[in-house]
Amino acid sequence: YMRIRFYNENNDNNAAASNYNRWRTNAKLVFSMPVAENMSLVWRISDQTDVKDRSTSNVLGTVDPSLTDNLFFLKYSANGLNAIVGKIPVMTPITSADSFTTAHGAGAIATYSVGGGLTLAAGYVDAVKNAVAAPSEGSYAGNVISNDIYTAAAIYSNKAFGDAQLWFFNATSLIDYEYVARLNINLLKDYGVDLHVDGAVSNLDNAVAKSLGNNSDDSHTYYNVSAAYKANALSAKVGWAQTNDKVGVVTTSYDAPIDAVGTTNQRYSIANLTDAVMAYAKVGYNVDTKTNVYVAAANIHDAAKQNSGEYEAGAKYKFNKKFGVSAYYSILDYSNKAEKAGNSDNNEFRFEAKYKF
Repeated sequence: YMRIRFYNENNDNNAAASNYNRWRTNAKLVFSMPVAENMSLVWRISDQTDVKDRSTSNVLGTVDPSLTDNLFFLKYSANGLNAIVGKIPVMTPITSADSFTTAHGAGAIATYSVGGGLTLAAGYVDAVKNAVAAPSEGSYAGNVISNDIYTAAAIYSNKAFGDAQLWFFNATSLIDYEYVARLNINLLKDYGVDLHVDGAVSNLDNAVAKSLGNNSDDSHTYYNVSAAYKANALSAKVGWAQTNDKVGVVTTSYDAPIDAVGTTNQRYSIANLTDAVMAYAKVGYNVDTKTNVYVAAANIHDAAKQNSGEYEAGAKYKFNKKFGVSAYYSILDYSNKAEKAGNSDNNEFRFEAKYKF
């Protein structure tokens, strides 16, 4: 990938730094080197520049950083077995799947195709970067958690039905156990309808639970249900996500696959929030084979009644299969109680140019 993003942020905070432009540029390159039959060494390097300018004399951010996220691992593939060992990307339902802040750490992950559409997976990872262990919406990018993470999964795929996943996680001194289920149902695909369900239940380590005011047997639960429709040039999606009233952790980033489910770009996740509800929707239209326009909205209500509504309009244009540009304008509006708690309404414009090869 190579990507350029320009943001303009305009919020209601009266501080001098409340309105600013931001430039974020990224590159991620992956090199694969065969070293033996069915084996290769993979080296992944990435680079990011993040500059925020709030005045002509005040430029903040990392202007010229060194290369970051240098991954290096051995990859083996043969007879239904796929394994990676070393400093590896960690692609699970609860870790960041963002293209440029992908979760990664030291360890091993393997999958084995049993046959009949069934695949088994297992993994162990230490020192996961781009992750947080706290039940909050705080920034995860660049953070490292020291908890060892163990996982096992069963994944089933059937063309006539869809696919189903069941995952187990344990994170030392953080999560005693967590179960995640994911279901994609395509029984209505002849009508252009796809259904999706995510569910998670997580029980914290006793000491962590007590520090957060929970009983040791309290579990945090989360689910998300959505339906998508596509026919000719029209597409639409609606969804509902909800958590229970127990403080907890079910994802290590708000860009995890089961968390990044909303249709807008400023607030789109609630998995680690307490007693929260999110309703979201999006309607898109392909003007031609290269151009798409859309409108989207999301509403979030949490236990502290710090409600927010977000409304977004955007467009995408593909020059070719590898390169495209996009832009959106998003309005994030908090309730009065949420603003009193320190949240600020914010209008965001973003332009992106992205090359993928």
